[in-house]
Amino acid sequence: MNLKSEIFDATTTRPRFSLWYFFKSYWKNSSKAGNIFLIIVMALTGILQVFSLVAFNYWTKFFFDALQTYETKKMLMLVISFFILTLVTSGAFALNNYFSGFFSLKWRIYLTNDIKTRWLNNSRYDRLQIQNHLDNPEQRISDDLNSLPQLTITIANQVFQSIITLAAFTYQLWSLSEIWVMKINDQVIHFSGIYLWVTLLNALFFNIMIFKFGHNLINLNYFNQKLTANFRYIMSLIREHSRKILLQEFANYHQEKTSADFASVVKNSLAILRLDRLISFIRQFCTGAAGVTAQLVALPAYFIGHLQVGYIMQVGSSSFMLTQALIVLVLAYESVAQLRASQLRTSELLDKLDRLPANEQPANPIMFHQKNGISLSNIKIFTPDNRELISLEKLYISANQKQLFLGKTGSGKSILLQTLVGHYLHFTGNLTLPTDFNYQYIPQDPFLPNEDLFTLLTIYSTKEIHHHKAIAALEKTGLLHLSDQLLTVGKIWQKLLSISEKQKLCLAQALLAQPAFLFIDNSDMFLDKENANCFTGCIQQLTSTTVIVSANSANYMDCFDNVHELSISSELIVENKYDIECEI
Repeated sequence: MNLKSEIFDATTTRPRFSLWYFFKSYWKNSSKAGNIFLIIVMALTGILQVFSLVAFNYWTKFFFDALQTYETKKMLMLVISFFILTLVTSGAFALNNYFSGFFSLKWRIYLTNDIKTRWLNNSRYDRLQIQNHLDNPEQRISDDLNSLPQLTITIANQVFQSIITLAAFTYQLWSLSEIWVMKINDQVIHFSGIYLWVTLLNALFFNIMIFKFGHNLINLNYFNQKLTANFRYIMSLIREHSRKILLQEFANYHQEKTSADFASVVKNSLAILRLDRLISFIRQFCTGAAGVTAQLVALPAYFIGHLQVGYIMQVGSSSFMLTQALIVLVLAYESVAQLRASQLRTSELLDKLDRLPANEQPANPIMFHQKNGISLSNIKIFTPDNRELISLEKLYISANQKQLFLGKTGSGKSILLQTLVGHYLHFTGNLTLPTDFNYQYIPQDPFLPNEDLFTLLTIYSTKEIHHHKAIAALEKTGLLHLSDQLLTVGKIWQKLLSISEKQKLCLAQALLAQPAFLFIDNSDMFLDKENANCFTGCIQQLTSTTVIVSANSANYMDCFDNVHELSISSELIVENKYDIECEI
């Protein structure tokens, strides 16, 4: 992996969606009164924290003056006032932290629901995987949409408090600064605010240093998230397909693949550590030298007796707080880098989603009619690389009929069924579907949500289903041995059942839901001659359902009204048992 080239690309990337876009969309679609209340509370508690710092600054002067003059009673009162100030500051900090977190959570809820809806609506989640390479959109939704509002509010809070601190301690340092008198060529120059100018110069130097050496941290954090997501994804594939990997002996391949991906993670992490080392040194040096520099400037006046110890300590404390305010981005640079990386990744996801049409259509848009059948005319179906797969002039599938499409592997049976339900769009010609197109699709290897067995069986049913009906459906499909586990919680049926059992379970779903259309893809993957009677019995019970089945061979042709044979040469050969319109 050439990390340098990727970092260069990331450096020149300008996100399409700014932080302002994310905030504005949230603001428009949420309770403005509630948001204003949260902002006001955060601002007030932030101001209270700053004024507590100013009070501590004066406390420092009074305490050291009392210490220098041995004023015991005054020191006792100052100790009591210290605990009161600490209590007020801690309360303000806790409230600010709570309301900031609550605001961040509200923002995250909106962003997650909004972007999750965009991802799941209009089959974008599927088209995103096919048309655009995007690593782990689910990780961007779960992680980046958490860190983006959280880091934005945290940094905004720090910047706001720094502005208040800047105003308060700029005035204080200016008022504490002595007027220096300089004589140059018989001209007397009065130089005011010496402590303030020294502090400003220090802060300027520190900011230049951190942004000069630390700018690549944004890119490294971006790729750290990207590479970690890739590493996690390949391991999740091993977990999800463990049995197939074992049987096909892909363990060594995945060992090498995970090692290579993890090596990229380590390489990037080492680059982050090296840069963090430099940033940590600069930050520690900044905080250590912040107050001492102004104190060193004030020491000559102390040594000649013009200033007391408390004054020197107050100058150092004021200079330190002002420097902290001026280098707030230096102190929060890692957070800024993480925020920028999360913004880039979230913006990239939104950009990919927005570039997908809301409702992708084939060359000739799918039409709808009031009839209950499916009509095709002058249809040519192509592979994604534009190779013609199926060609037919006219086909009409009437309501409540049972249709079988036969064909060898590669003849396009699965693609034809996907076209009939409107989810395969690489075709030309006219496809007309019923206006109220209620269907269930059973793919070759069905997906089962992580639910108990009864919930899975009734997931498509619009009416209440009693347990005895669910058990009867299991019996009809040859799955009666699962009936005692109908309400067992915690079992992952997606992994526990074989492909044939999963297809049988889906057939049991159809028996309970009675959809208007039922599509079964490659049914003979699990149905041999012994199971043919079971299958035909289930099909015959779907009296109000149009059943469309694809298979490599047929052991149960008698239950179908029509048998259509697909050949590799793209011809559709039709055998009519009834007078149904079907032409080549």
